[in-house]
Amino acid sequence: MRNLCTICILFAALLFPGAVSQAAELTPDKSVLLVWGNPYIGPWEQNYNQIVVRELALRQNAPVLPEFLSLLNASESEKALIAESLSLKYSRSDVDLVIAVQVEASDFVYHWQHMFAPDAQILYVLPGDALRDEIVAANAGNVLGSAAGEAITNTVQIIPQLLPDLKQLYVVGGSSAGDVAYLGRFKQAIENSNFAIDTTYLSGLSPDELVAVLKTAPRDSALLMGTYNVDDIGQLHRTVDVAQKLVEESSFPIFGVFDALIGVGLLGGSVTSSGLYAEETLEVVFGLLADNQFNRTSTSATTYMFDAKQLARFGISRRDLPPGSLVINEIPSLWKDYGIELSVLGGVIFVQLVLIVLLLNSMRRRKLAESALQEVKKLDALGDLASGIAHDLNNILTAVVGNAEVAKLSANDPVEVTTYTNNILLAADRAGRLVSQISMFGRGVHEDMTDAVSPLKIIDEVILQLQASSPDTLSVEVRAGQRLWTMKASETQIYQALMNLCVNAGYAMDNSGKIVIFARNTTIAEPTKLYGMTIPAGDYVSISVIDTGSGIDKKILARIFEPFYTTKPRGKGSGLGLALVHRIIRNHDAYLDIESEREGGTTVTLYFNAFKLALEPQLNRASPVSGRSDNQLILLVDDDEAVLSTYENLLVQLGFRVEAYSNPIEALAQFTANPEKFDLLITDFSMPEMDGAKLTLEITKLRAGLPVILCTGYANSLDGRALHDIQNFKLLHKPFSKEKILDAVLHSLLNK
Repeated sequence: MRNLCTICILFAALLFPGAVSQAAELTPDKSVLLVWGNPYIGPWEQNYNQIVVRELALRQNAPVLPEFLSLLNASESEKALIAESLSLKYSRSDVDLVIAVQVEASDFVYHWQHMFAPDAQILYVLPGDALRDEIVAANAGNVLGSAAGEAITNTVQIIPQLLPDLKQLYVVGGSSAGDVAYLGRFKQAIENSNFAIDTTYLSGLSPDELVAVLKTAPRDSALLMGTYNVDDIGQLHRTVDVAQKLVEESSFPIFGVFDALIGVGLLGGSVTSSGLYAEETLEVVFGLLADNQFNRTSTSATTYMFDAKQLARFGISRRDLPPGSLVINEIPSLWKDYGIELSVLGGVIFVQLVLIVLLLNSMRRRKLAESALQEVKKLDALGDLASGIAHDLNNILTAVVGNAEVAKLSANDPVEVTTYTNNILLAADRAGRLVSQISMFGRGVHEDMTDAVSPLKIIDEVILQLQASSPDTLSVEVRAGQRLWTMKASETQIYQALMNLCVNAGYAMDNSGKIVIFARNTTIAEPTKLYGMTIPAGDYVSISVIDTGSGIDKKILARIFEPFYTTKPRGKGSGLGLALVHRIIRNHDAYLDIESEREGGTTVTLYFNAFKLALEPQLNRASPVSGRSDNQLILLVDDDEAVLSTYENLLVQLGFRVEAYSNPIEALAQFTANPEKFDLLITDFSMPEMDGAKLTLEITKLRAGLPVILCTGYANSLDGRALHDIQNFKLLHKPFSKEKILDAVLHSLLNK
């Protein structure tokens, strides 16, 4: 039996690995038997059971043994057999505490516990009123009573307030002992409240019989839903299934007293909360496991809850609801729900426009110093550039505005809203790439390229981006040699160069064909002439982008790397893509070659100096990083409050714990107070008082080896001198998507 306990602990550990990690080091010395009277439990019971089992495993290290018994139609002899089977399954020492939930389970445990757990403490949760009074009078166990009486009374009182024209009320329930007990509570509450509306009690009718009765009901009718576990012929049911059928088959407002039913189409009511019941249960259980005596006969786990769609359907104003009511299924507001994303997108577009203005002004000043003929040519090129950028921006803005408008029209469908807001984020990503190209070409790139860079890692990122943005008619294949050398390079720039080559290749094939990216170690035995340059003898890492397009005409081939030159129609491109590739090659002291034949496709090969001190680790592109520990804590620092709030919320929604600070001095003080508290530092680079590099150095003096993610909003890379003394860090460029920050966080935590 102790092996069964161990299995339960391991199952909980698989579901919640981070939170169980510390508890699993203890030796469980308490076990809990959780008894249910029905194997077919609904959403209310499922939520209660999940919370209790999870929290006992995590916070108390107590293995939980759930038993779902068929007690609803069981005779006394059948209950005796069930009790005997439990006695064979559990010895006296196996169970320290029994939790009996709801009427049937409580009655069974009260009368038969002596057979299977005579020495265990007992907690009765939501027993019937008569049994509760008997247990308390005999001091025969601990009781957590029901809040149903309060919920039923409150619901009965608000029905005529919300429906002043109501003529007939139907109270619906099953015929099990628990069902009948709930119907009795409804009847008592109605009689005590001077309820002036005709009331009919429908107990034990099958769902089809209930629907038949309601089809003949008066127009101004309403339903009040109790529990429904068994009908008159002994057929088992779930309350939630019966409630859904009544919602679908009737046109009347339906009130209920269980939170799990409101989301399936019931109008609402004063409801009991399975979550609050579970928390109060745990409070009692923790005390009992610590040998503290505890006795409670009532609870107040109720709240008013209503469905916004049903309120609108029956013309009920929210002003008529009781104060503090919770309204679910709200119609989403695009700005309210996605205000941060739209604000970020607006900021990106504003930065684009500023960069465009700066670039155009820079180009104009440079052209004034050139000859008249050269000035005319460059002014014409500027027209092409402005036209291409305007076209790209107009496309991006059209996607943003169009998807935002469609999302508004689709506000009643959260799935459609998510689809169109994802389209908005994709448009923002396109805008960010356009800004990156303009900035890198306009101001040049100066990076301290001193570390070994993995070619396959960069190619993996290119492939992921192409797969996400390319149509199904365009296929992409990767071929790589064995144990590739690394190279001294900028990951960001090489990624940009390969992406530009692949995008150009796709355009040349009308996005219908095949692109092959081929990476290999290459040794040049003697100086060799390439496209417009000669490559010296030596060892290189070569990366080729091969397409199956129609090739490049020789006249065009001579000009493809000229800034602003493009074969695309006017307004369809800026002519910066291949010019930027050429600029990146020069920055790296690398080499480039082109082979192209009409109708034979094009191959562009980049040669980078090999850095053979470290061999290329072969990446597994089929195995994405997954898994994290919810117990790990991130220290997040950014002086921009809006950015800080945005990424704090994003990291929390991704499942991480976060402490966020807008002041780096305060963040350093918190870290100094407890250096072992945090598992990862994410900090902005440019901040007043103390920049991210200085903050990182101070923190890593206190905690060597702490993984760090440095974030920057600058399009160009940071000054390498500022990062020279920092170890074990990853650089992340703003703005970044949910996938990029999650990938960075998971890699940093797994590799620390």
